[in-house]
Amino acid sequence: MRQILYFLVVCLLTACSGSGQKKEERAVPVVVGEAVERSVPIYIEAIGNVYSLQTVQVRPQVTGIVVEAYVKQGQYVKKGDPLYLIDPRPYQATLDKAKATLVKDMATLQFNEIRVKRYTELTKEQYYSKVNFEQFQSEAEVSKGQIISDQADIDTAALYLEWSKPRSPIDGKISQYNIDPGNLVVANDPNSLTDIRQIDPADIRFTINQREFIEVQKAMKAGSLKFLVILPQDPDKPREGQIYFIDNHIDLATGTILLKGTVPNQDEMFWPGEYIRVRLELREEPKAVLVPEEALRIGQDGPYVYVFQEATSTVDYRKVVKGETIQRMVLIEKGVKAGEKVVVMGQLNLRPGVKVKLVDKAP
Repeated sequence: MRQILYFLVVCLLTACSGSGQKKEERAVPVVVGEAVERSVPIYIEAIGNVYSLQTVQVRPQVTGIVVEAYVKQGQYVKKGDPLYLIDPRPYQATLDKAKATLVKDMATLQFNEIRVKRYTELTKEQYYSKVNFEQFQSEAEVSKGQIISDQADIDTAALYLEWSKPRSPIDGKISQYNIDPGNLVVANDPNSLTDIRQIDPADIRFTINQREFIEVQKAMKAGSLKFLVILPQDPDKPREGQIYFIDNHIDLATGTILLKGTVPNQDEMFWPGEYIRVRLELREEPKAVLVPEEALRIGQDGPYVYVFQEATSTVDYRKVVKGETIQRMVLIEKGVKAGEKVVVMGQLNLRPGVKVKLVDKAP
C-alpha cells in the first residue's frame, strides 16, 4: 500500500514539474522575395473603346429607284468611288432641257444685241425713236439675265444627275445594305443606304477621373505624356498613339473627363467597338522600390507586407503605400526599402514578431 502511494506521489510531482516547462514555439515556413530598386515608368491605366475616326451615313439626295449597287457589303472603298446608281433618266432629261433652253435664249440674246448695234447710229442721227431704241436695249439686258438663269438651271440639273450616283466621301469600309437595289428612295431619306467607317487610323476614346486628369495636365506641360493602347487579348503588343482631344469640362454626373487619341491601324489590329486598355505614361521614376505582387496583402488598415528580419528570424508587419503594378511587381511608395526581404508565400499563419524559417517553396 505504501509503495502504491509513493508511486502516485512521484507521478504527480513529475507531471506538475513537466507542465511548468514552456513549450518551444514552432517556426512558420515562408518564402521570401527581395525589394528591388529600379527605374520604372509611372502611368495611369483606363478602359476605353475603339471608334471610327470618321463615320458617314450614305443618304440619297434625289428621289428614284435604286438601279444598281456598285459595291458589295463589307467592301473597302476609296474616296470618290461610286457606290450606287439611282435611276438617272429623269435628271438627264432635265439637264438636256435646261441646255436646250440656254441655246434658245442665247439666240435671242444675239438677235437683241445685233438690233441694238444696228439702231445705235440711227438713234444718234435722230432717224429712229429713242424710246424704241431704249426698249431694244432693255430686251438685250433681259436676255443676258435669262442666260445667267439658264446656266444656273443647267448647274442644278447637272448636280442632281451627279447625286443620282452617290460616291464615297472617305476611305473606309462599307457596312451592310440598309436598302437593296430595286427599292424606291426619296431625297434626304432618314434611312441611309449604308454607312462607311474609317478603319485607319483607329480612334480611341476613354475617360479618367479628376485626380488623374491633374497628373495628365502636369505631364503634358512637361511634354512627357505617352499614349499606349493595349488589347486585352494581346497584352504584349501595345501600340503608341497621339492624343488629339481633351474635353472642355469634367462631367458632373461621373466626375470624369473624355480624352481621344489615334493609333496607326493599317494592319487592322483594332476594330471599332472593341474594348481596350489605355496606358498614359506620365513620367519615369528613376529610383522606384518594387516588391513581388504576391507580397502585398490588404487588411482593415489598407495594404501591408511582412518584412523578414534576418537577425531574429522573425517578421515585421509594415503598412505600405502602393503604386502601380508593373510586370507582376508592385511599386511601393512608402513602407519598404530596397534590399529588404518580404514574405511572398506563407503569410496566412503570420503575425508580427512570429518566428519563421525560410524555404524554397510553400509548404
